[in-house]
Amino acid sequence: MEATKQRALRHYEKANQNALLANAQTAEAKKVITEYKDQKERLENWKRIMSMQPILFFTGVFIFFAIAEFVFSYEIYREMIPNAPYIIAIGFFGFGIILSELIVYYYSKRKRELKFYEARRNPLNDGKIDADIKKHIKKKAIITFVIGIIGTILLLLVIYKFSVNRAMLEISSGERVSPIGVQDWLPLLLYIAEIFTGIYIVYLFKKLGIQLRVAKLKRKLENLINSIKENTAEAINNYQQAEKEDYDPFALTVSDDLNTAYYRKINKSIDDKEAYINIPDKVPDYFNVKLVDTEGKPLAKHISVITKYKFTDTGNSDNDGNCNIVINTYPNDSVQFIFVRDAANSTEYHSIVANYDLNENEVYTLIIDEK
Repeated sequence: MEATKQRALRHYEKANQNALLANAQTAEAKKVITEYKDQKERLENWKRIMSMQPILFFTGVFIFFAIAEFVFSYEIYREMIPNAPYIIAIGFFGFGIILSELIVYYYSKRKRELKFYEARRNPLNDGKIDADIKKHIKKKAIITFVIGIIGTILLLLVIYKFSVNRAMLEISSGERVSPIGVQDWLPLLLYIAEIFTGIYIVYLFKKLGIQLRVAKLKRKLENLINSIKENTAEAINNYQQAEKEDYDPFALTVSDDLNTAYYRKINKSIDDKEAYINIPDKVPDYFNVKLVDTEGKPLAKHISVITKYKFTDTGNSDNDGNCNIVINTYPNDSVQFIFVRDAANSTEYHSIVANYDLNENEVYTLIIDEK
């Protein structure tokens, strides 16, 4: 008998651990789903705002010009770093993208709208009106445009200087006889085209970052939901094993975590992830009974009940046989097990296994055969 109690207690402890872990994961899943919905909505808004822009066309042309610029400027870069000319190319490439981003906000209304959307998301701007935010964005666009133009001019001067130096070396060494001409200006023209067509590159990288974030959050949420489901099932399985080992739920009150596990298992489905992790607040519900014997005479007894979600409660019927038990539980609960004793400490009892919905206005008559 003692061994049975130990096994029952161990099963209960395991059930409680699983239920506790499931609820902890539920709390984490709520944070993840909140961020996931926020980032997903953000991504959709980015796509909506930029939907009418020729992003793919400009990006494709940008790649073409970037490759062409590298081919025509290869010898220039090779003179700067003979063993790794691509390092200079990557540097100019990156700097060109930054210049494109600085310039674009001045003449692209959509990019300014995107900037406004992000500013409106920032809690620090909650006290500002739309007009003030747009005014600030427009002012900043002018400033960055000027910086971008100055940066572009300086960069073009650097490239032109390297191009002229290379041409002079080739002429002085006899590698060419033609004077400085179109072929020496071509790297500059390609670089200008590269800056002009690279206006969506930063947007694409940022959007890709959001897409990866959304995908990561989705995977994390799915893993959490599956783990919650597994821990909930394990909690219930272990509790059922404890019941088979004659675990007494009145000797050690069933934990809130286990109550929640039963509610989740019975009422929720992982098909609706948000609903699955959102457990409603507990509310008072009522179980009203009238105890009578087989002759219809009222009985004054001690009553213990176990509900569908494994809430336990007790009460005593009065001399008229009436007992009103208020159970703080989740919606749609019902009493499934009833134990009737002469007193709370009585070892003998009558048990009733049925399904009684909790209802303030319903009184159930229970007939107890005391023979």
